[in-house]
Amino acid sequence: MKKLKSVDFSIFKINLFDLINQIYLNLSKIGTEDEKISSVFNLYDIYNKGFISRNDLKEVLLYRTNQNGLKLSDFTLESLMDHIFEQFDKNADGFIDFNEFKQELKNNDNENKSKYNKGDIEMNKVEENENENENENENEIEGEENSSKYNIKRYFKIEGSKLFFMALFLIVNITILIYSFFLVHDKNQKAIQLFGPGLYITRVAAQLIEFNAAMILITMCKQLFTMVRNTRFRGLFPVDKYMTFHKLIGYTLLVASLLHTIGWIVGMAIATGKPDALFYDCLYPHFEYRPTVWQMIFNSLPGVTGVIMILIIIIMCTLAIKTIRKSNFELFYYSHHLFIGFYVLLILHGTMGWIRPPTFWKWFIGPGFLYAVDRGFRLFKKTYKVNVVDFSLKNERVINLTFSKPSSFNYKPGQYLLINIPQISRLQWHPFTMTSSPLEENVHVHIRVTGGWTRKLFKWLSNIKQERERRINSGETTIDAIEIEMEKEKPIQIHIDGPFGSSSQYALNQRQVILVGAGIGVAPMASLLQDITMKKEKVYNEDSITKQENETHEQHLERFNEIKRKHGLGELEKVHFFWLNRDQKCFQWFEDLLIDISKNSNDVPKISINTFNTRCFPKNDVRVFMVWNGLDRIFKAQGLDPTTNLPFKTHWGRPNWDAIFEYYSRKYSGETISVFCCGPSELSKELYEKCRYNTSLKSNGTKFYFHKENF
Repeated sequence: MKKLKSVDFSIFKINLFDLINQIYLNLSKIGTEDEKISSVFNLYDIYNKGFISRNDLKEVLLYRTNQNGLKLSDFTLESLMDHIFEQFDKNADGFIDFNEFKQELKNNDNENKSKYNKGDIEMNKVEENENENENENENEIEGEENSSKYNIKRYFKIEGSKLFFMALFLIVNITILIYSFFLVHDKNQKAIQLFGPGLYITRVAAQLIEFNAAMILITMCKQLFTMVRNTRFRGLFPVDKYMTFHKLIGYTLLVASLLHTIGWIVGMAIATGKPDALFYDCLYPHFEYRPTVWQMIFNSLPGVTGVIMILIIIIMCTLAIKTIRKSNFELFYYSHHLFIGFYVLLILHGTMGWIRPPTFWKWFIGPGFLYAVDRGFRLFKKTYKVNVVDFSLKNERVINLTFSKPSSFNYKPGQYLLINIPQISRLQWHPFTMTSSPLEENVHVHIRVTGGWTRKLFKWLSNIKQERERRINSGETTIDAIEIEMEKEKPIQIHIDGPFGSSSQYALNQRQVILVGAGIGVAPMASLLQDITMKKEKVYNEDSITKQENETHEQHLERFNEIKRKHGLGELEKVHFFWLNRDQKCFQWFEDLLIDISKNSNDVPKISINTFNTRCFPKNDVRVFMVWNGLDRIFKAQGLDPTTNLPFKTHWGRPNWDAIFEYYSRKYSGETISVFCCGPSELSKELYEKCRYNTSLKSNGTKFYFHKENF
């Protein structure tokens, strides 16, 4: 008899478990209070026994922690169950019945939120403020401030500089359009008869191409923007928006190029049906015979260069699309360097002068000179060859690279640089924000493994690490011997270019600062926090040394503020730091820094740390009610968050930005608050909208200014 193949029914059990949980979750939102509590209880009483045993609870906890992406050790899991039973099992009989569950659920709803540290006190106030808003449905912005007119005024106040230059850009393009139209009408009547009215479109588009092709070079001058950021004129120019203008000019160039190409193809087709006399009157001596449309395109310099240029610009714009750029950065990088060929072809394109003499060089000479100087300065003065001091592979997603700092490499916290590693690619330069403080001896960068280049880097470093570990484990050598060999052998060398300016470098010039980083987007924030921490230490050391006897509080405060300004902390009073991650392990990237900050978070300038695990359900979600409470009790007992091993509690779910911004708007009424963000575009857009909505036009109102990282 043939043996039947065994079937694994575990998958059906999981699916059924999901289904039952979803049913009880939906039931927990309807019915009477007791019926809702009963449905919540059934989420944990998975076998419908009428009570929750320790084994039942363990099965639920394993499912919930896995569902929320949490990894707990066996010891932590056992400790978690101990604390849950200590809280819920009132009669200590080893089971949690419905009445015990109901009583504790109501107690939890009525008691005040626990306050763990200063950062959490602040977040609990935000949550209390949020609950008040839900109950009272109040909004600080009323009357005129809630009108469309007010919102428009607020938008112009925040984006005034950007809007001015966008309007100027639009006016210049419209002026060129009108001027070109009348120029063609006055000077090229015979050509209009030959090629048709479409010649107006081709000539107008040609002038727009020349202007925009020249202007886009200015947005590529990284060193120029870095210099402007360091001057008092930075407020006059939207230096943080240079990438926005680069995209705007690029797409304008694309549209103008398509119109120019289509117009010429149609015009050439029309010209083939016109009399010979008119044709030769317009195009002799460029043509000594009547060509076909395809001959005019592929047998002439303007035609061939035009076809190649339109292909180049389409390729560049297509591979610059965000989804393609993020998944295949190498394609984006190499394709964008086709701009060199584009400019060569653009200069050649107009040399034949079919309609008018070449004019692009007039537009090109100024911006081209600026770009050449900028690029030359970076190539000969700002490029360094440095030694890799150390590296660590946090996991398969992040590389921490440490290299020596050249003596003339002066950077500010939050700035970025370009890195070239010849062992990976001699041509590619990739931008990375420095995560170290300028006060440190070495430079640190944290690199997220996401594309082909970073994967090759991770593999190369992994091979080096594995070879060292193999030799140690096999007994060929020892750790001390490996270190001696590393000192003797030629160090790993890489090339860096920079530093380059970023919006976050202004953070230390503000009084109230909100730093928001998502995932590896925390890099510029880490640099700022590290710099603040090191400067605070210098400030308090000098303050203790220079302290005078019989000094009044006012005198001490004046002297202390002078020391703060001396060490570069300016008027900075408090930093509100938010870090969002989807994986609990990500918080280990800057574990030492976060621990150091938490120890001295109350020293001026104060730093509040608010970490969020966005993959987890919010703590008030009934599905994780018992998990959160158990972990909360462990935290209170040992002073460390069991999920991150950090000395502060990590929040679950996404931040309620409405409540947070409204809370800060009230607490710091009349002040200016700068918001710095580095993360996904969705997060940036959300924070930008919150800044706009919560900014008051009143002279004594709170104002939020949004800054986003751009490379």
